[in-house]
Parts: sequence; structure tokens; C-alpha cells
Amino acid sequence: MHSSVNNRKCTLKPLIVVGLCLIFAEIGLAQSPQSQCDRDHTDIRGHLISSEFIRSASRDDIARSFATLGWTDVVVKTGVSIRRIVYTTIDAHGAHTVASGLLALPTDIEPVGVVLFGHGTSTQKSYVPSAPTLEGETVAALFASGGFALAAPDYVGMGTSPGPHPYLNAAAEATASLDLLTASRHAARSTNIELPRSLYMTGFSQGGQTALALDRAIEGGGNSQWDVAAVAPIAGPYDLAGTEFPGLIDGTSPSSSAYLAYLALSYLQVYRGNISDIFQTPYNERVTLLFDGQHTLSQIVQALPAPRNLFREDFLRAVQAGTSPFVWQLRENDTMLVAPHAPVRLYYGDADTDVLPANTQIAASAMRSLGVNVEAVDLGATADRPASEYLGLPAVRAWFDQLVAGR
Repeated sequence: MHSSVNNRKCTLKPLIVVGLCLIFAEIGLAQSPQSQCDRDHTDIRGHLISSEFIRSASRDDIARSFATLGWTDVVVKTGVSIRRIVYTTIDAHGAHTVASGLLALPTDIEPVGVVLFGHGTSTQKSYVPSAPTLEGETVAALFASGGFALAAPDYVGMGTSPGPHPYLNAAAEATASLDLLTASRHAARSTNIELPRSLYMTGFSQGGQTALALDRAIEGGGNSQWDVAAVAPIAGPYDLAGTEFPGLIDGTSPSSSAYLAYLALSYLQVYRGNISDIFQTPYNERVTLLFDGQHTLSQIVQALPAPRNLFREDFLRAVQAGTSPFVWQLRENDTMLVAPHAPVRLYYGDADTDVLPANTQIAASAMRSLGVNVEAVDLGATADRPASEYLGLPAVRAWFDQLVAGR
């Protein structure tokens, strides 16, 4: 189900046109472009623009695929249908925009719950779940074959969404996810399927932050459309200020400079900073070109120096002293103090050098101090970044199955 379409690009017609308000007017969300733009954001968020069938797979197809992966313990209950969703949302500055995502539905049984999956870091605009990628198809098959509806946002600035991607911006991840869930409910109804209220959240790496940010938006915001049943992120950077940024500056991963440049450039765009105050010459001019949505992470890694040669020395000194605005920006996007009412399992691998295990250990301790029912699940001493996802995903599915059976 996954190998032949790994690099397939979206076939949707471009939705990026001059004046997004014209789009909203065309799809019946406004009487006029001007009147719609003046309305409250919640009036136009989560509206379904399009729902495009991509493909389906039978139970036998999925079982064979899982056997190839070595996921022989995963129970395949149903076939799966995958759709590409385009919907309205807001960007990191609160402006109206559109975004895309993947929706997977069980074909042989009614959904037992809804899973929201946040995908890991991608620097390519087209390498997103709805493309679909290998990650997107595998996750869709894993959860939807268990009877769950699966929604996976591409994120703002990715997929069909215009503008730069606000990487590791928790608020933008949460709004893109919440609005995809709303649009997915409309898309499912168009196929005569009603999505349950029970919501299970997971995600890998960047998507781990997404899962906790979404829980904060739902449970902290009193959103009544969804009942959070469980939160199970995998290897997420929850402690950006205290663990992830300092660790990557020391070069824990071969990709450290690429992650750090992506993060710093994102926050410059979100919080409107000066790029020359952070990056050394000539990288103050090069990083924007590298993160144009077309370069792979490997290409960016090869084009950047070690972290301490990438950033200005005075910037790094100010970060270490806690006097740089970048420090509070990181703290604003930390998710270690999110306090779900639902049970939480934080999965991590001891050998992950990209997202340091201390993120999970510190987050688990912080959540316990807030009274959260949280467990840190160690996936093993040899579990590096890829192994964390490979081992973590079926473990999350098994836990969600247990929770559904125990309801």
C-alpha cells in the first residue's frame, strides 16, 4: 500500500490565489470578500473546501503490508479508504488561510474513535501525509485498520497551504489540527459516516509537540466537539528551551544545524525578528533560500556548518544568559506543562540523538507534578529516531485498542 506512491505529489488544483477572501466567498462562506474578512476567525475555520478520494486497501492488502514491516501482532479488522482534505484555518499570525491533510476511514465497520496524528519534521512542502507519503499511508493503514478514523494535518505552510511553515510553533500546529478534525467530520458525513466524539492523539517528533498542543487547545479551551480519550506522543521536543535547543547546539545529531536553522528561521518569521541578529554571515542570506519548501533535509544538512558556526556568538551568549527574546519564544512553545485530563503515555527511544530522551523524562516529571496520569515508555536502549517511530506506532495502536475495549 505504501511503496509505489512514496514520492507522489498532490494532484489538487492550486488553491493559492490572490486574496484568500475570494476563496471563502466562492465556497459560500461570505456574502462578500470584505464582509467575510471582517468576521470572527471562528466563523470560517474548519470549513471543508474539498475531499478527494486517493485510494483504498483491503484487509488482506494491509495485513501483507504489516507482515513485510514486521508488525505481525497488529490486528487488522477492516479495509481502509484514504482521502485528501483541503480546509480553512488560520496561520501563525491569525490570518485566514487554507491547509490540507489526510483522512483515513475504516471501510467495513463504523469508526470506534478518531485518531489525530502529527507527522515528523519535513522541509519539503510536498512531502506531507496527504501527498501521501510513506509515513502518511502507513499511519493511515495502522489506525484505520483498527477501526479508528485517522486525521493527519500537513500543517500550515505545507501541502497546499501558502506561505512559510511555522516550524515548531505549537499554536499553529494546534489550530491546523483542530480545524482538520472539524473539516474531517464534514467529509466523513458526505460519505454517510459519523465520526465519534472520542479523540485519541499521537504524533512523532514534531508531531509529538502537536499532540500536546492540540490537547491544550481542546481541554484548555473548553472545546465541546471532542472528548479526549488518550494522548500518546512519540519522541517529541517538549522542552525546547531547557533541553532540545541547548542539546542541538552541542551537535548531538548530524542534523543539528538543519533543525536549529529551521527553528530559528520559523520564530523569526512568526515573531518578526531580524535575521542578521541571529545568523552569521553568509548564512543570514542563505538559510531562507534553503528553507524554500523544495530542499530535502539532507540537502540542507550538507549546506550548513556546525551549530556554533551557524549562529552569531552574541546571540548564543544571550540565549545562554536568558536575555534573548528567543528564549521566551522557545518557552512559549514548550509543551511539557500541558496537563491533559486523559491518560498520557510519552514514548521515546534512548538512542535518539535528534530529539533528546530528556525531553520525555522532564515532561513526564512536570506533568506528574500537575497531577496528570502520565507514563514515560522507554522503547529501548538501541531505539534511535527511526526505531522510535517504528516501535512506537504499533505500541500506541495497541494501547488505544485496550482503551476502546475497556470503555
